[in-house]
Amino acid sequence: MHNVATLCLKGWAGEHKPEDCLAWYEQAAEKGIDASRNSLAEVYDKGLFGIPVDTQRAQYWRAQIGKKAEQ
Repeated sequence: MHNVATLCLKGWAGEHKPEDCLAWYEQAAEKGIDASRNSLAEVYDKGLFGIPVDTQRAQYWRAQIGKKAEQ
């Protein structure tokens, strides 16, 4: 899922809405993939890909790094 999100944001297989690509990161992050959690934190912290800056979401995803996925 993380790789799909990355390719999505890079425009592979056509143009996609950034929100749709972030949904892939979120699914991976919820499954415990720290790379996705970090990517989400960066996107929300810096407002990348046209996503508005959201420091609360950025902090949330940074806080999740290293935690086990919820079952």
